[in-house]
Amino acid sequence: MGNRFDSFFSLGRQARFTIALMMLGAVVTALIGIMRFSGGMIDWQVESSWMLGGTLLLTVVALVHATSYWSFRKAFELLACAFVISIPAEALGTRVGLPHGASYHYHEAIGPRLFGTVPLFIPFAWFVLLYSPLLLLDLVQPCGRARLDPWIRIPFAALIIIASDLYLDPLAVESGAWTWGRTGSWFGVPFANFVGWGLVAILVYSAFFVLGAPPPTSSREARWLRWTNFSAGGILGGAALYCLGDRIEQGWVALAAGALLTLITLILWHFIGRIHQTHQSQQVES
Repeated sequence: MGNRFDSFFSLGRQARFTIALMMLGAVVTALIGIMRFSGGMIDWQVESSWMLGGTLLLTVVALVHATSYWSFRKAFELLACAFVISIPAEALGTRVGLPHGASYHYHEAIGPRLFGTVPLFIPFAWFVLLYSPLLLLDLVQPCGRARLDPWIRIPFAALIIIASDLYLDPLAVESGAWTWGRTGSWFGVPFANFVGWGLVAILVYSAFFVLGAPPPTSSREARWLRWTNFSAGGILGGAALYCLGDRIEQGWVALAAGALLTLITLILWHFIGRIHQTHQSQQVES
């Protein structure tokens, strides 16, 4: 344990600051979620500001983290891609139901809004959600010279996004953040919605990778940043579990399903990486 702490304190100032900011942001956001969105009816005229503030806090934290892990340019590119693609996708979803398979609308008190229907916090939330899967995939990818084509990351990262929606959407629907025009069988959410989330994620990731895929790095600072992202996700997941259990009967099932799909995705990703690594080693030897 001592060696691990020594390794942490030997990191550069930027890395230590980023790690501390990430953990602080996760704890503060988790506390906001537990205190403001668990139990009872929600007054969205009041809570709308808390939701926007919490999302902006996580966005700043994720931007700083992505700048340390990649670069400011790559961090901004992911944010820009999230805005450019998620806003029209959400505008279409609220009007005609595409690409989510059914129309929906946000609570009228949630604002401010873009184009009259999309709350301002939505594209920022997409950026935060889209960033973490890329780090999770780097966390479990085998090390060595053989690396999977960066484009292979897209469907796996999109699956992790779908996994997160397995519990985020039921929580949002139960709290009244948005309402579906057609009730679905997954805690009131239509299954087609998860396909829509996957499509939006694939489009954002594709645009981001067209601009230049950030190569995974095995540096010591990068490893600490990846584990910090994983730990922060655990803190926020714990807050989501508390709110789900408090608001929805057997709501923990939704989070368990999301965690299971994430775990399966990461195991499959690691397994494919191992096969690729072995194949490349055999080619070099021959």
